[in-house]
Amino acid sequence: MKKNSPQSLKIYEIVTFDFGYQFINENERTKIKSEIKKKYPNFIVEDEEFNPLVYDCEFIRINKNKRPIIIAGLIKKENIEDIIQTKLLLDENDNFDYFKRFLDLGKLNFRIVLDSYGIGTLRTEFELSRRNNIKTINIIESTIAAGRLVDRYLFPYYFKRKILESLCSAFEETKNIILEEHETYPIIVANNKHNFSKKEIYGIVWKDKNMKKSKPKSLMK
Repeated sequence: MKKNSPQSLKIYEIVTFDFGYQFINENERTKIKSEIKKKYPNFIVEDEEFNPLVYDCEFIRINKNKRPIIIAGLIKKENIEDIIQTKLLLDENDNFDYFKRFLDLGKLNFRIVLDSYGIGTLRTEFELSRRNNIKTINIIESTIAAGRLVDRYLFPYYFKRKILESLCSAFEETKNIILEEHETYPIIVANNKHNFSKKEIYGIVWKDKNMKKSKPKSLMK
């Protein structure tokens, strides 16, 4: 008889960005992968098959030899603390003190996808504390704090720098590097042990801390 699985809830902070290069031939792909492996030997760097749930079937057919390049690894606690202490604005200290109560900052797993047409995606994974007393408002607060950490600190001062260094080392021509604009948004992943009400889902999706006073829109019916 299988044991019931414990509650599991994670926050994925997703960043999309332009990096300005198109990896259209095997030499370029090999060059950038070799450069990343040389600079960051602890990272996993490999090609990944196209996911038909993400990519259009015609796109997959046309680009079958231009698979996404995956970079995966983890950020250790000391690296996170260095970034926060170096770049953190004074008026945000309280927010991050709260953040540390509910999210595990011992290490953060990340995954970067560099598509051949010049669009990148970063996924940083946060795991909520396994306490039973985490309320929906804590999830909303943690989602806001995790997004702020990734959007203002980890991406600009950690990931962006590493991607930029790798591209500049691999290619002599660097004028096409963009990395100026990026978009950050959360995805909440929970198993079936969590039973959220419509108002709770509304609050989490819209990061609305006043969810108890809000009326979920018709799409939540």
